[in-house]
Amino acid sequence: MSFHNLSISVLKVGRHMVGSLAIAAFFSGCIPEETPIAPHQAGDVITTAVEMGTDYRWQLYFNLEKNLIVGRNLKTDWDLAFDANPEKSGVRLNSGKFMFGFNTKKQLVSEVMDTVGFEQHKRWDAANAPDSLVIGDKHNSAVYILDLGYDEKSNPLGFKKVKIVSANREKYVLQYADMQDNNFKTIEIQRDTNYNYTYFSFKTNNTTRVEPPKRDWDLAFTQYVHIFYEPYQPYLVTGVLLNTHKTYAVMDSTQFKFENIDYKQANSFSLLDKSDVIGYSWKSFGGFGNATGNYKIFSNYNYIIKDSKSYFYKMRFVGFYDEQGRKGTPKFEFRKL
Repeated sequence: MSFHNLSISVLKVGRHMVGSLAIAAFFSGCIPEETPIAPHQAGDVITTAVEMGTDYRWQLYFNLEKNLIVGRNLKTDWDLAFDANPEKSGVRLNSGKFMFGFNTKKQLVSEVMDTVGFEQHKRWDAANAPDSLVIGDKHNSAVYILDLGYDEKSNPLGFKKVKIVSANREKYVLQYADMQDNNFKTIEIQRDTNYNYTYFSFKTNNTTRVEPPKRDWDLAFTQYVHIFYEPYQPYLVTGVLLNTHKTYAVMDSTQFKFENIDYKQANSFSLLDKSDVIGYSWKSFGGFGNATGNYKIFSNYNYIIKDSKSYFYKMRFVGFYDEQGRKGTPKFEFRKL
């Protein structure tokens, strides 16, 4: 699989004037009421394509207002994400690499020298279950065994044993070592409230810059773990995650056509703050008479997004292939309302 440079194609089409509709769609999980902003002149419909690579190696951060990718990194550039909010102490795994882990319940890194019990009790971080994380915010100084997952070529990346020694408003203290090594390293992870998370890489033994400042982006195009429950199965999917900083969205596939959604309708929706509201289900591999093994795009799935500046956008996906017919290039239309 080739290494692709990032490309963005933008096609602007004419303005659409739409009338008001009286029917509003309501969903559960409302966000707190906020002061509304006055309606304004809507923007043009814009069509954009972002290239993740055929092996989905890129994690891309997109700003709707600027119609621009404002950050990108290889999905293998980091392993752990430490919540930068001083009121929280959550730690997340890089689910884009299909990482998983196991709480050994032991307190000393030197006590853990093998992976006994790992296969029976391993767990995943899931975007659709944010309150059920491998480490999360209840680390209690326990030692965790982490499988570092796979690179973009499906090569396994090995194991580490880690311990969150402490977490306060300024920093975390992390200890870690290879599985059969007692010479553990200790590093301080400083918080920076301009960002959602501070990221750490075992490859570089240091923090690394991944996502842009939290006020600068809206959508992340990435692989991540989704948990299916009937039957229970973690699955690596490719899709879109929402910025968790004051960004909300909802999906509508039954009430309105994309062309007819205006500001009034968007403002009537009850929006959600779940990171996987947009997710991966705007496409499907095979099925529905699609016997060629290609991806089918559900362009009737409309997404209403409210960004951190309280601007509304409507969005839908229209493709997943580049001009050469290679997968890994989500193509979508959006309009500022």
